[in-house]
Amino acid sequence: MHIHSFIVDEARPKLLTIEFNSRFQIPSFQILGLPAPEIQEARERIMAAFQSSGFEFPKKKIIVNLSPSSFRKWGTGHDLSIAMKILSESLDWKSLGRVLAWGELGLGGSIRSVGQVAHLLELLLVEQKNHPKPLTLVLGNNDFIHFENLRNWRVRQGMEVPTLNRTLCATELKQIPELLNSSIDHSNHSSEIHLPSAPLNPHLLPVTSFQERIITISSIGKHHTLVLGPKGVGKSESLNWFRALVSRSTPTQMWERVLYQESRGERPDFSPPLRQVHSQVKPAHLLGSFTSKGFRAGELSLAHGGILFADEFVEWPRDSKECLREPLQNRKLQITRVNGSLEVQCDLQLIATGNLCPCGGFPTLFRVYGYSSQVRCRCRENEIDQYLKKLSGPILDRIDLVAIFTEQSSRAIPERASFKLIQEKVERAQSFTLERFSGVTSRLSPDFLEASLPKSKSMEALLKDITSLRSRHKTLRIAHSIQALENSSELKEEHVFEAKTYRFMDQLISQA
Repeated sequence: MHIHSFIVDEARPKLLTIEFNSRFQIPSFQILGLPAPEIQEARERIMAAFQSSGFEFPKKKIIVNLSPSSFRKWGTGHDLSIAMKILSESLDWKSLGRVLAWGELGLGGSIRSVGQVAHLLELLLVEQKNHPKPLTLVLGNNDFIHFENLRNWRVRQGMEVPTLNRTLCATELKQIPELLNSSIDHSNHSSEIHLPSAPLNPHLLPVTSFQERIITISSIGKHHTLVLGPKGVGKSESLNWFRALVSRSTPTQMWERVLYQESRGERPDFSPPLRQVHSQVKPAHLLGSFTSKGFRAGELSLAHGGILFADEFVEWPRDSKECLREPLQNRKLQITRVNGSLEVQCDLQLIATGNLCPCGGFPTLFRVYGYSSQVRCRCRENEIDQYLKKLSGPILDRIDLVAIFTEQSSRAIPERASFKLIQEKVERAQSFTLERFSGVTSRLSPDFLEASLPKSKSMEALLKDITSLRSRHKTLRIAHSIQALENSSELKEEHVFEAKTYRFMDQLISQA
């Protein structure tokens, strides 16, 4: 009988083999294989659990090795597999084949939840390809429920699931011999996971027609968006509209996010990820940490498949803003540390807000570009310049859409926009892009953008003043989102012209 455990090393699960040796020498209990302190403490937990469960602990020199021994082992989930390996030496379990056990032992012999069951499921999928003979899985009660829920969720999503010999649920160590010697299989086909649905009519404050169009276009193409404006113009309320219009992630994105949540010790959550970050966020909080204990996800990976809200984005520390360059451009990030390099998925939409000056007013500078506001600015010209310089050119160049919101007149408050009507527009346009472009417009490749661009002198004249190739392609992606909103069969000059007006970043770069 081969008994296994597992460990999550560098965000990837690895199978461990529990090796056992006993000798007729002075009784002792030693665990090898670079065990962490909590695994060394497992000796006392296992001996106490044996006594409480009515088993006699061998009066020999016992050596347990966690193989392979080349990397450090962490966590308390190896208790159950080590205890079962010791039990197997006195019980006839040789015909059971391969068994994977996962659980922490209490001093009274109880089996406690450890978590990491999504990574365990990932490991079983890999093992299924490498070893044709299926495993028998033994879990504690809570871990068993979570494992079955995740496995059945994958079945409903049409995703691959591992084939197991049996799945056993145990609450106490003393139940293990009877369960293994029987033909019981506790696997079921029920699930407690339900995907939440957005309310049909969420309570949202009214927005202007311009704000509504910005929100709609950005939601259609999942464009990175920066909303600037003086205080009191509805920037924060626009975030609520984006929250309500967020589309559901793909099953693959949901599953990757569950793995990231487990790295932080969180329960699996299949609701659309909406992560909001405060203005004093540090780069490590955004990117995550990667140490000898493994990977701990940051806000960028936890927002994978959803939206990252960055309120007061201009006030962010410079290092925090600059670390967004790779994630916003490539939809993934590379974390390199002394002990290795790790690639993390973060396909997200950034929605950022900010003021135009330190006092939160409306500087005269922006009136040059056709904007007007009654909110007065008390800042000096050099203070405004220093404030705008906090937004570097490379970061602005990676944001798709920049919009200036101005205040609503108290005598002309717009009628409440119908959320259901706007949601139908977004869903219809997204279906259009999926059918015509086979994906989201903000992900369209440069080759496709150049090939689909109408060949005319007037169209080239529209794009001639765009000096950055990245900015040119982002303009075309926004134009395709407008094309989808208008349900147009071809890209027109008015679509490109409107898209250029939303690329306000070029003017900001020249001022910064």
